[in-house]
Amino acid sequence: MPKPLAAESQRLTKGRARPMTDCTSTSKHNTNQEKSQVLHARARLLKAALHYAAQGLKVFPLKPRDKIPLTQHGVKDATQLQAAIREYWWKYPNANIGLSCDGLLVLDFDGKAGAESKKQLTAKYGELPRTWRVRTGGGTQAKPKERGEH
Repeated sequence: MPKPLAAESQRLTKGRARPMTDCTSTSKHNTNQEKSQVLHARARLLKAALHYAAQGLKVFPLKPRDKIPLTQHGVKDATQLQAAIREYWWKYPNANIGLSCDGLLVLDFDGKAGAESKKQLTAKYGELPRTWRVRTGGGTQAKPKERGEH
């Protein structure tokens, strides 16, 4: 059973995180509510990482609100193993979720230029097939390759 992360627990304050040990609130209710919100946010990240793995994708932890890997070998540490994913998000509970794109064809349409490129692509080849869509700063679409596709 994992040990509590009391020293690493954080709470959200106006969109920013700060250690729970710095909490100046005198209300036990507010402190418990804040802890609950943080635990819920962390649980959502873990749940999402496990969901992606169940869909056949390999995941790894990234620095919060960034694309920098938190593991020694980055994308090479990506996994579908639930135990490993739980360990990653226990160690890095606020980590973004990185996906290994191995075996995927990724189309990235960023900003106005990306929207124009997508428009030209669909005009020439028709609508893109329904597929996974990943929200990023500009927007990404990913489609798993079929066997035999290159």
